Amino acid sequence: MAEDRALAVLDAVVGVSAIGGATYAVGGAPQWPREWLEGSPFRSYLVPGLVLGLVHAPLDLAAGYALWRRRPEATALALTSGAVQVGWIATQYRIIGLRSFLQPLLGVVGVVSLALAVRRARREGCDRQRAA
Repeated sequence: MAEDRALAVLDAVVGVSAIGGATYAVGGAPQWPREWLEGSPFRSYLVPGLVLGLVHAPLDLAAGYALWRRRPEATALALTSGAVQVGWIATQYRIIGLRSFLQPLLGVVGVVSLALAVRRARREGCDRQRAA
C-alpha cells in the first residue's frame, strides 16, 4: 500500500537524519552553546547524542525496513518510532527551546508518521476482524 511505502521512506529519512544529529552531538556540537542545556540533566550533548544514535536512529531504520519488507513487526515498530520521534522533539524543545527550523519540521514529520502508523494499526485490526 502507498501509505506504508511513504511511512517507510519517512522512517528511513528520519533515521538517517538522526545518525547525522547523533554524530554532531557526540562530536561535541561545537556550534550549540552549552548554556542551552542549563536546567537540564545534561552537562554536554554527549548523552543526548548517544540516545539519538543508539536508540532513535536504529528504531527509525528498523521501522522503515520492516515496513518496506512487509514484516509482521512493522506496525509495532512504526508506532514506537513515531511516538519516539514526537517525544524526542517535544523534549528537545522543552530543554533547549526553538533553535532550528528542523525542530518543527521533524515534529510534523513525527506526527504524520505516528498518524500513518495508527492508521496502519487500525487497518490491520479491521483486517483481522474480517478474517475471524
